[in-house]
Amino acid sequence: MIQSNSGVRPHFLRAVGWVLILSLTVTCRTPDHQDAKVAEAAPDALVNAKYIAQCGNSQLLFGPSTSQAKGGAAVAVAAAGARGPSRKTTDFGSAVQAIFTQQRLMKSGGTKACSDCHNPNSDNGTDSFSNILNFDDLRSKGVVTQISPTQSPLYKILTRSGGYMPLGGKDHLSSDELATLVQWMNAGAPGPEPSSPTSFGFVSNADETACIVADLHKLPGEAQPFARYLTLTHFYNANLNANLELNRQALAKLVNSLSLNPVISNPLAVDPLRTIFRIDLRALNWTADTWSQVVATSPFGASNGSADAAAIAQLTGTPQAFLRGDFFIDITSKPPLYYSILGIPDTDLALEQQLFIDIAQDIANQTVIRAGFRQSGVSVNNRMIERHSTTRGYYWKSYDFATSSDNQNLYAHPLDFQKNGGEIIFSLPNGLQAYMLINAVGKRLDEGPINIVQDKKRIRDGFTVLNGESCFGCHVSGMIRHDDEIRPYVLTNPALFDANTKATVPGLYAEAARLTQAFAEDEQRYRIAVEATGYSVPTDSIDQIFQVAYGFEDSVGMSLAAAEVGLTQSDFLSRLQQHPDLQVQLGFTAAGGVVTRKTFLALFSQLTQQLNPDLPPSSTTGTPPSLASIDDLVAGVFGGVSVNTCNATVELQKTKTADGWQLSLKSPGAPGCDAFQRTYRCDHAASTCLSVDTSLTHLDVLATNRFAWNTLDNAGSPFEYVSNTGAGAAP
Repeated sequence: MIQSNSGVRPHFLRAVGWVLILSLTVTCRTPDHQDAKVAEAAPDALVNAKYIAQCGNSQLLFGPSTSQAKGGAAVAVAAAGARGPSRKTTDFGSAVQAIFTQQRLMKSGGTKACSDCHNPNSDNGTDSFSNILNFDDLRSKGVVTQISPTQSPLYKILTRSGGYMPLGGKDHLSSDELATLVQWMNAGAPGPEPSSPTSFGFVSNADETACIVADLHKLPGEAQPFARYLTLTHFYNANLNANLELNRQALAKLVNSLSLNPVISNPLAVDPLRTIFRIDLRALNWTADTWSQVVATSPFGASNGSADAAAIAQLTGTPQAFLRGDFFIDITSKPPLYYSILGIPDTDLALEQQLFIDIAQDIANQTVIRAGFRQSGVSVNNRMIERHSTTRGYYWKSYDFATSSDNQNLYAHPLDFQKNGGEIIFSLPNGLQAYMLINAVGKRLDEGPINIVQDKKRIRDGFTVLNGESCFGCHVSGMIRHDDEIRPYVLTNPALFDANTKATVPGLYAEAARLTQAFAEDEQRYRIAVEATGYSVPTDSIDQIFQVAYGFEDSVGMSLAAAEVGLTQSDFLSRLQQHPDLQVQLGFTAAGGVVTRKTFLALFSQLTQQLNPDLPPSSTTGTPPSLASIDDLVAGVFGGVSVNTCNATVELQKTKTADGWQLSLKSPGAPGCDAFQRTYRCDHAASTCLSVDTSLTHLDVLATNRFAWNTLDNAGSPFEYVSNTGAGAAP
């Protein structure tokens, strides 16, 4: 970011349209008096400057500052605040919101949250529980009670004999969750606390890019080409705090699950809201081409075309250095990108050669650990799993079957079985796991055959096992423990087997203690690596990556749709109503509504073009916001020096010229501030606009329609006039 000539951190001016006359209340600061008079103005005029002023984290992910985690996973030492403080335990509103939106396993397969049924767009909710996330509604209907909360209708329906809700659920609310509900009702059933200071307000697309520019400028020049960014700002703007935290966890776990680096290198939050995360390609053993493959799949289009976006492209050397975080989780947790990023080859033999594993030799030497069993959470028929040791840790391979008869019956053929496919789970260098599905001849698959394996959580997709996504969802704690049933069966039925089988089976199919020890060691290795990402292994049997990736395809409500476009919900609806063709396709009205993710993505390009989130709300009304308190805008610029202030009206006019544009400022002055009139001329290629008079040396162009300028008052002290009116079209 270009600095002003005084060395003071610049702030931002945004002008709208080709010609604009704007009245501003400004404060001139001199270090001679202590009284401060704050101009009254719209608070939203402040939010961008405050937000951007706190952007940028100079701590590198890549470098020598690493520590070796116990169990083999190395952990990058991240800057303070990379994960940020945990939520206050008194924020019962957010805790209850998380309970109601928590996906829970159903007896029929798949998952559901309370809010999936009990919402205004569902026919399943009763009148009293029709909007479970509207806490005001719950209070007004008497569903929750502050006095004797355990006697409230909500508590009773959740604790009926057998665990009545969720209806048809396999998972019910835990005792801790019920205790949280009681505490919440005792506190008056409050809504969620904001996930961040309310003074930041709505964060626009332009604010995102400005924040990234600020961060890039704090990195050493040699690090900038390797910086990439993943954003979750839309969850903050939509006030979806539970979704935001879930995505943070999934992002930290997934980027490391796509890394061949032995060091755990966590995404680093670079903004005060912890919604923009920087990754370093080198820290993940990725190349620029790796990132380009991901960006090429994005349905969200290119950057907003602003000068900030152009600066990001120039500094990083790529046209699109930032990407939506939840989309990244969805698209990279499944083939083809999952396989491509990790370099998983086309066959199991090629993978085993990469990992220096000789399956036949291990079996001959009886250094493998096998377990065979009739029932698995995934396999339709009997299954056998087999463990091999690697320099990285472990390599588990399953043998799956289309039937449980003839030579596909492990109990009758424990050595000479005929498999139809399998799953491979192997340690990454950092201690996390990678996955591969194969067919009968070891060829890599994207999806498992439905007649052999099924994922009961992916009910929307017909229970199809999808490599990566399904594997994350199933292997929450790493390897899934199973008791071996083959060894004891052979040993207790010796008359059924030949001499070779009776001699070989005990050496391959492990005794219980040995199998238990192998599972425990592998679980510990995985757990240590997960905890190195800053989070714990989930205790609710649902993995964060699976929840985000599978949930990304869910229907999109209006608040989230607006935030994804880059607008507030009210502004989104106001602009949408001017395009009835789009509104009818989305189905959004003042009462809300939902649209399928597929439809929303198909219309996304049209939405951004026609609703134009880069124009501020004021452009639709013709009344730009006034400038808010200069005390806040330049807070920190003058440190602890005592200053005096004055209020003055400044008229700003922006007009197009043949080779650029011209800015004119005029003020009648005020007590303590002289009257002035100044003019600047800028050409399209300029990074600094030259003054046509001598009062100001120059004006810094920070980005398209963003300016900051400095001058000297009569006492020779620097001060700034700053406007924050929203971005407009560049001349």
